[in-house]
Amino acid sequence: MSRSLRFLLSFFLITTASAVVAPAAFAAQAPPFFIVEKDRVTPVPAGDGQAKNQFGAPMDTLTQRLARERTFTTQLFNKDGSATVVPGQPRAAAAVSPDECLEIDTGEPNFQHKDRFSSCRTYGFGIGRPEDGSLTFLVTTAYTAATDGTQGIRADVYIHDGQVEGNPPPEWYGTQVGIQVMCSAISTSCSTSDMTLKTMGEWVTGEHRFWQTIIPSGTTTARDGKAFYEVGQTFYDPVTNTRPVIDRTDFFRCDTATYIPGAAQGCVFTARTPVMNFGPVRSKYPDIVDHIAAAQYHPETTKPGTFTLIPGSVEAGTPLTRLYPAYDTATYNRNHAKAVATCVEFWGTGYTQGGTLDCDEYPFRSTYQGAAYSDNGGTVGYSAKPIALSQNRSAGNDVGTFYKDYRILDSDGYFVSAT
Repeated sequence: MSRSLRFLLSFFLITTASAVVAPAAFAAQAPPFFIVEKDRVTPVPAGDGQAKNQFGAPMDTLTQRLARERTFTTQLFNKDGSATVVPGQPRAAAAVSPDECLEIDTGEPNFQHKDRFSSCRTYGFGIGRPEDGSLTFLVTTAYTAATDGTQGIRADVYIHDGQVEGNPPPEWYGTQVGIQVMCSAISTSCSTSDMTLKTMGEWVTGEHRFWQTIIPSGTTTARDGKAFYEVGQTFYDPVTNTRPVIDRTDFFRCDTATYIPGAAQGCVFTARTPVMNFGPVRSKYPDIVDHIAAAQYHPETTKPGTFTLIPGSVEAGTPLTRLYPAYDTATYNRNHAKAVATCVEFWGTGYTQGGTLDCDEYPFRSTYQGAAYSDNGGTVGYSAKPIALSQNRSAGNDVGTFYKDYRILDSDGYFVSAT
């Protein structure tokens, strides 16, 4: 990560003299700041006292953001390249350290997500002109959402790899730069810690570690008290009282869903669609795993066998969405009733074999893509099959734990893997 950013920075200083000197913001009296990413170097225009987001668009209204809750992105990466959730296994500590963040390198300049509770990013910041040289450093920030039933985000900031190239003017060393996490909200509000202020000469010397907090507040009328926030970092010049840039931003959601056991409120980063991977625990409920795999990849071999797509796999690109029974009891019950009817149709009324078998359904009863979804017609459907009662109950318990541990609310999407 550091090496690629350094190469891009050096290339920028050598080859873009005309592009850098031309803007008025880069006149001699104004510190010529810039942001360095894996895929670009962005000169920072002079500010007017307000934070300027160089990359993002204005935030949605609450109604628009709620509508986008059904639009999913899939991020399967962490430091080992495959971040999935294994049912029944304890959730790993949510906190991602700056050092761990540095190990993540997917070739993307955006935020990386260890899971729904953590986000991090590394990029460069500096002052430079081809004829003068530069003062630069790297910024690695790891954001972690609280998982103790409270709402809040902790930002651990690591400033490192400071470097001086050429002969920067002496006044650049004394230029003060404040670093602060910033937060904006839809319909509610949020507060952040004070900035950490040092001169550029101090920032490029040694390493610096500090942390700041983001505290959401206020309530919304949305179901589950959903509130949405945008988070990023700003670099502040106290001499001119300007915040010339907010770095590329990430989004998180907070809620007050009382049906999440042991944590009636909390926050998650919404860019991450989790993947529940049954493959590593196949020995725990082999018939369940085989049923899911058949449904996802060979629906024609399942019962009723009339569908060309059974959703939920990453490859299909169609996630399952949680159905909280109290919010749609009719669909929840109809999912199970239709699955049982399928078991009876193909295996007879004695399909339970004296109560030792249970009618397993995929997609799960607790999803809006369950068996009742096929009532809408079309080629997307479900599979049902008698499976050992003990396996079915064990898998069902693990799905419930997954909902709890990863704060999966009603209508939240997730993928299922059986490989």
